[in-house]
Amino acid sequence: MKKNESPKLYYVSIVDDDCGLGVVARTVGEARAIMHKAGDLMEDSFIDLRARWIRDGDVSGLKLGDIITDSIDGLRRGCFSYAEATCPVCGGVGMLHKADDKIGCETCLGDSY
Repeated sequence: MKKNESPKLYYVSIVDDDCGLGVVARTVGEARAIMHKAGDLMEDSFIDLRARWIRDGDVSGLKLGDIITDSIDGLRRGCFSYAEATCPVCGGVGMLHKADDKIGCETCLGDSY
């Protein structure tokens, strides 16, 4: 691993599981190692962790090793494609999505997502 590589956003999950978290790292291996050490995904085996680079992920304001656990922040940064949380528009709990720069539930976003 080169120390001068710029930090990138990775989505790390357990194999065959669609739930995961975002992590700022330089490489896929480093992303898996950070998440394994943190223990946030409740997985004992490093082998069962999968990491995927989020090409357009926004790491501004984050530092190497930061883990994104907040649903809205994860949507805003491009880490999550959807999240179950409280809608910032209507206050209802449900599946949130991002449409352009707006985050909301399916009802609030309508056909825009």
